[in-house]
Amino acid sequence: MKKQLFFLLAFITSITVSAQNLAIGGTAIATSGNASLAIDDNAGTRWESDKSDPQTWQVDLGQAKYFNTIQIVWEGAYAKTFTIEAGNDLGADGFLTGGTKIASITDQTLSGFPYTQTLTLPNAINARYIKFNGLARGTVYGYSFWEFRVMNVTSQTLTTFSVAPTTALKNAATTAGVNASTKVNTPIPLTIKSLDQYGVNYSTNGITYDVTGAGGTVADGMFTPTAKGISTITATLGDKTSSFSVYAYDGDNLALNKLVDKSGETNGFTAAMAVDGDNGTRWVSGTPADASVTDYNAFITLDLAAYYDIDYVDLFFENANSDTYTIQFSADGTKWADAYSESKLGGFNGGHYGYCNNTTDNKQVRFVRFNSTKAGTVYGVSLYELQVFGSNKTNILDTKAPVLDVAETGTVGTDNVTLNLKATDNISSITYVITDAANKKTYTTTGANGTAITYNIAGLSDGTSYSYSVVAKDANGNASEAKTVTFSTSAQPKPTVSAPTPTQDAANVKSIYSEHYTSVAPDNFFNTWGSANEAISSYLVTTGDNVEKITNFGYLGNEFKTTFDMSDMDYLHFDVYPDKDMTIGVTPITQGGEKLLTFDVKGNQWNSLNIPLVSYMAANPNMNFKYTFQIKWANGDQKTLLYLDNIYFYKDVAPDTEAPVLNIATVTPGSTIAKFTLNATDNKAAINYTITDVTNSKTYTVTGASGTDVIYTITGLKANTAYSMSVVAKDAAGNASASKTVEFTTTSSSLVATPSADSIVSISGEWDATDFATIDCKYKASCYDMTAVTSIPNGTGLNTANPNALIISAVAGKINKNEVVKKVDNSGYNGYNIQFNEQFNDNATTHDICTAISPITTIAPSFHRVFDRASIYFTTVLPFDVATFTDLIAYELKSSTVVGGVTTLIFNKVTSLQKGVPYLMFANTGGAHFHSDGETIINFTTSPIPFNGGSLKSTYTAITGIKSAQKIYALKNDAAAADMTLCSDSVPALRSYIQLDELNTNTLNIQLGEVNGIHNISEDAIKALFNVYSINGQIVKTNASRSSLISLPKGLYIINGKKVLIK
Repeated sequence: MKKQLFFLLAFITSITVSAQNLAIGGTAIATSGNASLAIDDNAGTRWESDKSDPQTWQVDLGQAKYFNTIQIVWEGAYAKTFTIEAGNDLGADGFLTGGTKIASITDQTLSGFPYTQTLTLPNAINARYIKFNGLARGTVYGYSFWEFRVMNVTSQTLTTFSVAPTTALKNAATTAGVNASTKVNTPIPLTIKSLDQYGVNYSTNGITYDVTGAGGTVADGMFTPTAKGISTITATLGDKTSSFSVYAYDGDNLALNKLVDKSGETNGFTAAMAVDGDNGTRWVSGTPADASVTDYNAFITLDLAAYYDIDYVDLFFENANSDTYTIQFSADGTKWADAYSESKLGGFNGGHYGYCNNTTDNKQVRFVRFNSTKAGTVYGVSLYELQVFGSNKTNILDTKAPVLDVAETGTVGTDNVTLNLKATDNISSITYVITDAANKKTYTTTGANGTAITYNIAGLSDGTSYSYSVVAKDANGNASEAKTVTFSTSAQPKPTVSAPTPTQDAANVKSIYSEHYTSVAPDNFFNTWGSANEAISSYLVTTGDNVEKITNFGYLGNEFKTTFDMSDMDYLHFDVYPDKDMTIGVTPITQGGEKLLTFDVKGNQWNSLNIPLVSYMAANPNMNFKYTFQIKWANGDQKTLLYLDNIYFYKDVAPDTEAPVLNIATVTPGSTIAKFTLNATDNKAAINYTITDVTNSKTYTVTGASGTDVIYTITGLKANTAYSMSVVAKDAAGNASASKTVEFTTTSSSLVATPSADSIVSISGEWDATDFATIDCKYKASCYDMTAVTSIPNGTGLNTANPNALIISAVAGKINKNEVVKKVDNSGYNGYNIQFNEQFNDNATTHDICTAISPITTIAPSFHRVFDRASIYFTTVLPFDVATFTDLIAYELKSSTVVGGVTTLIFNKVTSLQKGVPYLMFANTGGAHFHSDGETIINFTTSPIPFNGGSLKSTYTAITGIKSAQKIYALKNDAAAADMTLCSDSVPALRSYIQLDELNTNTLNIQLGEVNGIHNISEDAIKALFNVYSINGQIVKTNASRSSLISLPKGLYIINGKKVLIK
């Protein structure tokens, strides 16, 4: 229900505004979000607040101005309750103070967005500042409006005026202008549109109505017909008029359960559903074998069991409507007259189609047929309901009783039974009367003549025997002989005592469902949202306590209908009674998401669960209990019976004096990091760990759940250094565990880069995985981040400020179909974070660069990459060939070998780049390329080459057509734009990854050589004896060792199959 303070007259409608918006050109502020987007006169931008209450938005008109109309164009995240103030004074916070409240809306419900809400004030206001106060949100999101308009509408002239039925017939144009239909004395709502020259609502006071024809009255926005036939209603406001017509029918729906023939039907959507009086069920005709064919007959035939003059026929189509059809009448079921017809309706045109104008073929009709000759869609013909109304009934002499062919039990449950029924009659449809004499109850249902039906009776007692008498009657009251149906419901487990009485003080409880507390969500409801075969009902325990009963439990939700702040509560409590031992899952659902936690519960007894809310937040930190709107139970097998009671949140106010117990405090050191494993238990679940490095005056903290291992990594340590740190676990009350001392020594890291006079660089050394931001690669794959390199040419380190060099090493063929490379947290990067697609496998879509979509003109693409400084290494793969480039040294991976546990990558310098090939690059840019913001731009140029239209999203995907590696995967681009448009003048770079052939090594040697293939030897790469050859292939030294190379003359040699320069 919506409440309004009537110091304003509020009109709510969708309108187009052409009056001057005084807010344009003003300035806006808000407690959150970009306030100015609501006064930029752009219907495509909007203000959006944080997801919390309250929120304030304010506009400054620049000076005091007169206004009398405010319009808010809601995006969808509307305000359920809000006020608007106006005034001329600001407080210290910049918002209006001492203003006058000019509007107040309470508990409104809006739909049909974007929604323009117009507030017309009774008197003009003169003010500079207008403040919107959002007090309660209508959704779980924030407050959001596209535009906030302020207008001063002075002289109004009525320019647009219309009055029409809110729900109109779809075929009004072909029904002699009849716009709508209704039963005699049944009102239909009217929609009134009245706008002035500015598109602002014009007062509807003074509208007069004139009704001609059958007759009726207009009151409170409704037209009520008083007699059968067509009435024409003419509305007048000022010099404007608007007319519409309504047909009123009388009597009962003659079509109800009168089906005698059909063309076909689809399982679950029977033809009988089109005449069952239920607008929620429907007949679907079915389709031919070739579903694309729409020209076919689909019909249903009714026997009205008497002769009538047909007054009105109504067809209510689902969107799979008929394109072409006729409605036919017959007195004998053999000779048919076409009474009404439609054609070329097209598809997806559902709604009501009414027919009331036939005056020649509608006399003394017994049979009615809907006959479709063409479907509007490929989904068959779908009809919710066919209704027929008539008068001047002539009975058919009938003294013959129906024959009750079938009356038997179908399925019997613990509290319900399904009966199978079928009867035949010479004329009419069947009414079944089912009598439970012992319990003095009678049930009735109807069905078509000769059609088998099922009827379910619920609310029975379990473990009880029943005996029913079933009789079939026709329309004239002739009754069949009775049949007796007997059955016994099965017994089911049930609680014989109430759930334990809660002991929490009501002041500390926010109850959802319990007889012991007042619910904070009185409109809450249980629902399964169509999950399997669950049945929900209320059960009264013999001790007098109502509990919720769930049969065939699989999934259950309790929705509050609005959000509640549970952030000041500590526990979720509920009592559950299952019929067997089981594991049940439960989670509150909050604005930030949910996390199902599971608990083992015992069968045939009450189980009381008190779940700490911090356990949910530890499992899903995004959960925000300030905005809680549902509780979900899951993990049922869809066979279990259970009962729920006493569902509430509560605050634990008992003082906590029990300290946590620190069970585990161990460390795995690397060269610059230490990975701690921590585990503590506490009576209140939440644990705060403090790690103290007294020597270096540093403290580290991390939070976890009770009894759950927490992994915490300290970075920035020195290699080969001894550390002693203490660990303490504290609970929320500040109780501290006994301290544990952890002593360790970081490992050595020999990964270095050695320059030479010939600018040949060898990056080599030994490390373990903890030296790097290691990515979890499954199936023996290892991924090494070269940010751990501490020394390279020109003194610039490949460190956390350089996110551009990453090598992924994996055994060939080990990352295969359906295997995953997972995410790595590179939060230390100053550049873009590295994230892998969770679907990172051979099934990932491979995007061809610039696939043919629409040709564009020939362009000269360029490679553009921005760094915060010069002299850094990075990897790249380009979507085009590059003939020449400047300011860079480029290396291509030529081969890789393993000698004595050392993996060696051989990179040779190249002078041109090929599309799709990965390169290791060194950016040695000069001062001329430095901009005032300290960034560096590196440019490639190519010859003009043709491209076709297309784009590639910033995803992770395999790049095809590459050389020298098992697989190359592209990261998202480093450009500012979210998408990489590869077919434009500016092409962002793609990072590349190099996957090696071998893995079983902890030593990696990277050698960078010249175009001629000459490499500077890295001593760390040679771990075994080898032979040395001259450049001509003659052996120079056998079984040489690393130290014996010093005695060789300077020159070129072949060592381990590579050219090596000895100086």
